[in-house]
Amino acid sequence: MQSLFFTLFKRTPKIEGSLGYFGLDEWWLATFTENERKYIEVTFKPLGDNPRSLTQGRILETAQTASNLLSCLAGWFEKAEDVSIGKRIIEKAIEIAGSKILDRHFAYGQMITNYYHAPGGDSTALELTKFACKKQIILAPQAAKAFRKEISFQELPEHKGYERLVMILEKEKNYDEAIQLCNQAKEQGWQGDWENRIARYVQKRNKSTR
Repeated sequence: MQSLFFTLFKRTPKIEGSLGYFGLDEWWLATFTENERKYIEVTFKPLGDNPRSLTQGRILETAQTASNLLSCLAGWFEKAEDVSIGKRIIEKAIEIAGSKILDRHFAYGQMITNYYHAPGGDSTALELTKFACKKQIILAPQAAKAFRKEISFQELPEHKGYERLVMILEKEKNYDEAIQLCNQAKEQGWQGDWENRIARYVQKRNKSTR
């Protein structure tokens, strides 16, 4: 009877830190096992933060968004052995990004990296990488405007979706589509070695058609 009483009324420890601030405590507890949660907290060590900043310490205000927090967190779990944890984190980042263009841009960028580093035995890894690349590329024109407006970028940064997808297309010998994407990225203003890539793909395409 006493055991039942304690089971029914046992209180879940209050989660503070970044996850508590953004109301991600239920997701945190439901998505990861206790051992996984411990591993995530031990692994995640952003510069200047306390060792358990995800769940400890009271945060009153932050310029970071919930989606951006999770995108950054997923970046600590890019290794092949961490792919399952990384996927769960980045999928949540995309889910809560909503209509925030740059949050979605960065989340898809991180998804590309996490999926690309999936173990070779994961037969869906390549398709998932392509999916994330295409999603980020669809957002590219809006992201470019947001970078220039919200962050006042004089020059756009590199675009992971374009970069990774043209590399995949090159391996698949799909040079026409790779050239098309390089031209598209160049026209939109994303940083990259687009001219040299285009020249290389044209040369390879010409050789393959002889």
